[in-house]
Amino acid sequence: MASSGSAPEWGTGPKAWFYLNEWAGAWLGNHLWPITLRSRVHLSQRTSPSRITVIPYGGAKMSRSADTAPVEALGLEPGRYLSVIARAEPENSCSKSCRASRASRVA
Repeated sequence: MASSGSAPEWGTGPKAWFYLNEWAGAWLGNHLWPITLRSRVHLSQRTSPSRITVIPYGGAKMSRSADTAPVEALGLEPGRYLSVIARAEPENSCSKSCRASRASRVA
């Protein structure tokens, strides 16, 4: 039994599935985007590090003087859109971000 606060122990079947999924993703994915340097090191055992870019949680505040052409090319108005980068999982609160966007009339 797993200790308090740790992930549950997976059986042989799920472990094999996760292992095969990880290899398939590393071989078949065009580019891998882990969220930690530790994950990057781990994935580097399965594919070239040049195919891996870490996107850490959080980030620096964006400058208001940034080039707006890429945003405008998408038909968006600078300062009037919302961008969310996350896995679609309940703990990432994607539905809350969508509701907040609708409520603020950003989208």
